[in-house]
Amino acid sequence: SPSMADCIRRAIKPLLVGLDQSTLEVVVGILEISGEGSAVDEADREDLIELLLSAHYCSDEEGASALCDQLIDAVGLRNIGGEREPRASAALASTAFDHWG
Repeated sequence: SPSMADCIRRAIKPLLVGLDQSTLEVVVGILEISGEGSAVDEADREDLIELLLSAHYCSDEEGASALCDQLIDAVGLRNIGGEREPRASAALASTAFDHWG
């Protein structure tokens, strides 16, 4: 049976036409690791966005961010990083910053 990496590659390849193979494999790797927890967290999402920008596949962060969410959806993972409602940890972090401001 196909490995998880194979399934991911099949799911995201149509969204990444023209992306070089080595970058594609890194994307697959990040999503595969995320898949073990069945969700993509903020850090992994940032890594994916950074990757799409550094490969010059996306010209701006907004485009990379949108594509990243499409990739996560295509693989069927929960997109923690892309969820709009603020999470407690984020709220706590911003309060902490206020104190040090």
